[in-house]
Amino acid sequence: MRNDMHHLRTALLIVLAACGSSADHGHPHGAAEPAEQPGQSVTIWAERTELFMEYRPILVGQEARFAAHVTEMPTFKAVTAGRATLTLRYADGTSVNGTTDAPTNPGIFRPALTAPKPGPCELVLAIESPQVTETFSAGPCEVFADEATARAK
Repeated sequence: MRNDMHHLRTALLIVLAACGSSADHGHPHGAAEPAEQPGQSVTIWAERTELFMEYRPILVGQEARFAAHVTEMPTFKAVTAGRATLTLRYADGTSVNGTTDAPTNPGIFRPALTAPKPGPCELVLAIESPQVTETFSAGPCEVFADEATARAK
C-alpha cells in the first residue's frame, strides 16, 4: 500500500507539472508562451528623496505603464500622498505626459502615457507631495515602433 501511494503521488506530480494548473492560460497546452519583454529600471538619489522606477519597453500607440517607487531620505519612509507627472520628451522637443494624483500603494506611483511616434527620448518624473517636491531626470529612453523592434535591441 505504501509503495502504491508513492507511485500515485509521483504520477500526480508529473501530471501537474506537465499541465501547469487547471486554469485557462489563454494558450493551448504545449504551445510556447511568448517571452516577456525585458524590463527597464532606473535608480536616482537626490538630497531628500530616492526614485526607483521600472517599466517595459515603450511602444508606439500602446499605453506604457510605469512603477515609480519614491521614498524620503534619509529615513527611507514611503511617500504616501501627492501627484506624480511623468514626461516623455522626444529629441525634437515634443513631449507626452502621464499623471497620477496619488500613489496606488505607499510610495508607489503608477503614471501611464501613450507615445505617438518612435524615436529617442528622455524621461522626467516630477513629484509634488506634502512630504517632498522633487523632479528627477530619469535618463534617456527610446520609443519603439513595435514589439519586434524592441526585442531586436
